[in-house]
Amino acid sequence: MGKTDRMSFSIFLSAIIIIVPLLLFNRVSAGSFWCYRKNFEAIQGFDERFVTAEDIDFAKRLRAYGKKQSKKFGTLWRTQIITSARKGDMFGDWYMLTHPKMVFQILSGKNQDAANKYYYDVKR
Repeated sequence: MGKTDRMSFSIFLSAIIIIVPLLLFNRVSAGSFWCYRKNFEAIQGFDERFVTAEDIDFAKRLRAYGKKQSKKFGTLWRTQIITSARKGDMFGDWYMLTHPKMVFQILSGKNQDAANKYYYDVKR
């Protein structure tokens, strides 16, 4: 599970409205993973065709592979990674809620233009 290094009402709403449903729908968590190398290699690691959301794809494939092997897949609820709120600092905390089309393009994992606008072509 994760938390942000800075919280605001709009970051909280974005998480509740966009991120949590996505993770619940896919029945995975995202961000940081632990698995045996043999399992990583069995599912061929991260799919490099994804420009974003590759962690969700990885988690879904790892869970499916583990199920076939009668292995457990779960989330460590008491251990957290800290996610940066720097995109909120750059674009404004309400960005995700006011630009849903862009968010869904990013979450599709396949839209290079959206990834470029949000991650790479940003003036810092």
